[in-house]
Amino acid sequence: MYVDKADFSAEVKKGFFGIMPGQPVMIRYGPKILLEKVVTNAAGEVVKVLVKAVPEYAEKIKGVIHWVSKEHSVSARVNQYSQLLTVENVGFTAKKEGKDWLSYFNEDSMTVYDNARLWNMQADAKEFDRFQFERVGYFCVDKDSKTAAADGRLIFNGIVTLKEASAKRGN
Repeated sequence: MYVDKADFSAEVKKGFFGIMPGQPVMIRYGPKILLEKVVTNAAGEVVKVLVKAVPEYAEKIKGVIHWVSKEHSVSARVNQYSQLLTVENVGFTAKKEGKDWLSYFNEDSMTVYDNARLWNMQADAKEFDRFQFERVGYFCVDKDSKTAAADGRLIFNGIVTLKEASAKRGN
């Protein structure tokens, strides 16, 4: 199964409710789990997280992890957008500061997740079909989706970010 990288930490973090050492979490529609081992590659990058089911756990569990099945998911590219400009009133600010309004363009306004995984029920989505990605936001299929991605994958563009996701990812 695949989980969002944002739901995992190899180190203990105060206030973090995802998978981390010593903290049980609930797999959405599944069992309670506990981190057992982190597998890394030669470069030290996490490639796999091994967990064990914890059927009996008396304390309340705060973290619920969303996931997709390895066997029942497809690869996709997901584009998320944030504010295009770095100031609210670009015309006023540019005039006041004597700058070109293009200097207020936010270079980080688009984040591309090139290795996203989605449930395979979305594999046959057509251009402009819309979906809610749980805890993230609403997305639509890019009109050039299967031709723009060199490997024929679907491309999803963000429409609206959910409040929880914005706070979590710092958007």
